[in-house]
Amino acid sequence: VAEYEGLGTTPLEALACGVPPVVLDTDVARESLGDAAVFVPFNSDVPAIARALETVLFDQTVRARVLAAAPAALAKYKWPRAAAETLALLESVVNQ
Repeated sequence: VAEYEGLGTTPLEALACGVPPVVLDTDVARESLGDAAVFVPFNSDVPAIARALETVLFDQTVRARVLAAAPAALAKYKWPRAAAETLALLESVVNQ
């Protein structure tokens, strides 16, 4: 749980390994991960973060929900998609 980082790759790496991430509830995290994470409020105290970790470890329903959403979240960050979007952006600049 990082307060001073954007999304970072750690939650995505966790999802790719089948581990539901626990992240701070920020706009960028919600937009990037959707339902593929367990969110804790920004400025949470240690007990709140511990409860979220316990949820990930012991609540099979939550784990299943988060992991079911993982493919959609991860699809946004596949290299072919990133390359296609970058190429489209570059072509739009060249064509102006």
